[in-house]
Amino acid sequence: MGSLTNGGSRTDNKGVDNVPDRLEPYITQQEPNEPIVVATGPFKLREGNLKANLAADLVFRWQPESDVRFEGDMSVGSLTMPWGSEKKWRLEGTSVTGPFSADVIFTNLNPGATASHVRGVTRK
Repeated sequence: MGSLTNGGSRTDNKGVDNVPDRLEPYITQQEPNEPIVVATGPFKLREGNLKANLAADLVFRWQPESDVRFEGDMSVGSLTMPWGSEKKWRLEGTSVTGPFSADVIFTNLNPGATASHVRGVTRK
């Protein structure tokens, strides 16, 4: 076991110096099961030739089932999607680690004249 040095770091006899006592979390939660924002929008949604903008954040939720969800406005005008539709929507965005994409499933759609309020989850 190493010994503590002045900065609160450890040093040992094997040539490893300045090892921190603990890692600082980059996500802190104030209460159990609190949602975690994974990436902030806006995002692009694509399905075939159809493209839309999504004003929402991707949020990791613990309960009732752990998944990544979104809720926001999709700017494609009045869009109707029958439940059980086999359309394959893809969400594209950029996070602190770079560009990413994910298949999504819409769980709720409220059409509007210029935007549709949508909810959904990423496919596992």
